[in-house]
Amino acid sequence: MTTEREWKWEARSADLLDELAKAPLPEGVEAGDWRTSELDNSYFDTSDRGLCAVAAAFRLRRNEDGRSDPLLTLKEGHHRRGAFLRMVELESRVPDFDPLVPWRTEAAPVRRLLELVGRRPLELLVRFVTSRRSRELRLSSAGEAVLALDTTRWVDGELFWELELELRGGARVERWEEWMLELAERYGLDPSSETKLARALKRWAEEE
Repeated sequence: MTTEREWKWEARSADLLDELAKAPLPEGVEAGDWRTSELDNSYFDTSDRGLCAVAAAFRLRRNEDGRSDPLLTLKEGHHRRGAFLRMVELESRVPDFDPLVPWRTEAAPVRRLLELVGRRPLELLVRFVTSRRSRELRLSSAGEAVLALDTTRWVDGELFWELELELRGGARVERWEEWMLELAERYGLDPSSETKLARALKRWAEEE
């Protein structure tokens, strides 16, 4: 079990996302190369929305390049301060997963799932695909982080653009936050007020 710490900012357009990819980094940052990926995200819950009731989310993420096993994630305990989010997260890569019998998969997220909702089948809650550009950043005085620029396509075909910076391990919040606030002011970014899951659920409901 880990604590995920990240900033999320809304971007107004694909052009702005391209500008952010060229934004200056903090002095002294060592940056890796940009990597691209297509992430197929499926969220599951019980028929009576047992996970939603306890503010938890259970996701199966597939990288469409097929080079790695799907990633199971369970998130809970969300705390938000402006654009900064903190949550508890369990993750495991699994070769296969059947939502009708999730308990057959031996993985930490599934064990926590069973603690929260019991031995019950799951159903698809929502699904969407995110195109991601990401790179690893390292600053000797602040630790490591991953910068991601996301373009998400909703069920109605509309696009949503977002910048994320996720801290690794014991990275220091203060130094990275200083850069995040500088970027937000320079490019007119607004804190993401909702998770991608919450946004997708609203659009899914509108389509129905």
